[in-house]
Amino acid sequence: LRSMRTTSVILGWLLFAASAAAQLCPSGNLLEGATPVEYLDIYHVERVTDGIAAEEGSPWDSSVVSPLSNYANGYWDLGSVVPIRALYLQAEGRSSYLFETSYDGNTWSPMTTVPSVGQDGMRERYARGLEREARYLRLRAQQTEAFFAVGELAVWCEAPQSWPPTFPRDEGVVRDAAWSEQRDRRLAWSKLALVLIGGALLISGRWKRPAAIVVGIAGIFAWTNFGSFHGPNVTHYHDSFHYYLGSHYADELGYDGIYACTVWAERELGLEASVRNRYVTDLTENRLVPGATLLATAPDCRSKFSDERWATFRDDVRFFRNQLYPGSWQRLFRDHGYNATPTWTAVGSLVPGIGVWLDFVLLAIGFGAIGWAFGLRALALTLLIFGTGFPWDYAWNGGAMLRAAWFASFLCGFAALKKERWMLGGVFLGAAAVLRLFPIVFLLAIAFGWLLTRRREALRVLTGAMVVIVLVLPIGDWVAFTDNLRKHASTPIGNQMGLPVVMAFDAEQTQTKVIGSDVADLDRWKKGRRDTLQRRTPIRWGLTLIAVGALGWLLRRSRLELWEWIPWAVAFPMLGAALNGYDYVFFLALAVWVARSRVGIALIVATAAITQLVALTDWATDVRYLVFSLLFLPVGLALIAHRLRSS
Repeated sequence: LRSMRTTSVILGWLLFAASAAAQLCPSGNLLEGATPVEYLDIYHVERVTDGIAAEEGSPWDSSVVSPLSNYANGYWDLGSVVPIRALYLQAEGRSSYLFETSYDGNTWSPMTTVPSVGQDGMRERYARGLEREARYLRLRAQQTEAFFAVGELAVWCEAPQSWPPTFPRDEGVVRDAAWSEQRDRRLAWSKLALVLIGGALLISGRWKRPAAIVVGIAGIFAWTNFGSFHGPNVTHYHDSFHYYLGSHYADELGYDGIYACTVWAERELGLEASVRNRYVTDLTENRLVPGATLLATAPDCRSKFSDERWATFRDDVRFFRNQLYPGSWQRLFRDHGYNATPTWTAVGSLVPGIGVWLDFVLLAIGFGAIGWAFGLRALALTLLIFGTGFPWDYAWNGGAMLRAAWFASFLCGFAALKKERWMLGGVFLGAAAVLRLFPIVFLLAIAFGWLLTRRREALRVLTGAMVVIVLVLPIGDWVAFTDNLRKHASTPIGNQMGLPVVMAFDAEQTQTKVIGSDVADLDRWKKGRRDTLQRRTPIRWGLTLIAVGALGWLLRRSRLELWEWIPWAVAFPMLGAALNGYDYVFFLALAVWVARSRVGIALIVATAAITQLVALTDWATDVRYLVFSLLFLPVGLALIAHRLRSS
């Protein structure tokens, strides 16, 4: 009996030891499907451990591999302290990588270096007999002149019996400049065909309801670039970087601190060399300076943050940097910072995360209001032009953070006026104005119309708008916003449209002729635009006054309903301001207005079609948007005159 008891104890201890050994040495790939605890500059990081390798020798930048910068690093939690005896890495053949291990995620020691194999393309490298014990494994790119990319990473406690290990393979797609150009051309041709076919269906008047439904759905689909969005992403990370950080850290960043504080955060992330090797817009003057200059002259951003807020901001900088390839991240700092109104800032600061889905909801509400107020035919034409007009293409701010808020408010206000909900319409139009500012032009036009006609309903609209404006004025720093707006308005941008853009254009001062490899060329181009516009100021304002006088005269002679004042007022922002092309989405009010006129439909369809033809050219951005300005101004005025005359 005693012998049996002893045997049982021994067997129990053996079973316990075997179980403990099994826990200490789990079977299989320890990184399969794992997400890193923390990483930097590893793009599409999920591809590193997805269990799929690239075809051997395939390009480093295909859609199945994870590109890295030469500052890249990331570490994974293996779950517990385990032996690491085998490693597999498929990576770009001319690059090398360092692997480090840690027990606590803080103190690291080198495990092995995976050297270059001296060949281009994705190449396998693997090793057994490493005999290292750790809980955390870190990958670091080594400083070389090669491209960095990882197709697959795996480690084992016990090496697989079949060695070297094999993984499923995928060739992937290389989304390089040639691929992007081909995609853009395919999209332009597809949208051109769609707007012509859809317009023909609406003009013909046959199969009215089915045709309108099909055209409307096709327009929505076209706006999403036929479901391809930004290519690999739905989200517009470049735009969201500005609007998320600008609103969530408004107190610390103000309107000129987003780039300065970001490079400061990068410096703390160990990326000072990267910062010094790029040009950054100094937002105090809206001019490009070397990153080293901004680091030397930037305010002490850290002192404006509490420790907790700074740590969160730095993590957010890391997040956005990880979403944008190195070239895209560098270009981000050549933009013009954060320019939202204090009202938008207050609303945006309440949104958790980027909230991309909110824009889709807001657009659905806005277009739903158009369908409710104006009917299916008007909605179909509006969606068709929305989906096929190049200036407001999804590429500009689709998939961004609350960028559709003002437009949805504008559409709801327009629809409310059609339904004779005067105060409600004013509230929505006032909300659009405080969210984006330039829609206040529509309220000024309504005030101008009231002076001409003395219609009481116009006063009710203006009252509703004033209620909103008065309520939100105490929110945020409108003085700082005004100062920033003045600086921003004096900075020409290539994708602006309107009469001021036409007046500022000089054929000898185009981007193609002025901007070369010298960063100062951009400042010269901007100065040339400003000087030309200043010389032509009398012509600009003379044309504006003539056009406004003619519009006022036509309004007095016509018998327009009050809701029709909104499309009538479309001329005012086109004449008075240089707006970003994507803001010209207000042009869709004319589509609603002319939806029952075959001539009107033909004109607005032709306008959208021409924008896609221009997109097919290789013209520089400033020339393209000059052509758009020369197109939208006369077409807009012609549509207004056509509708006024028919009334």
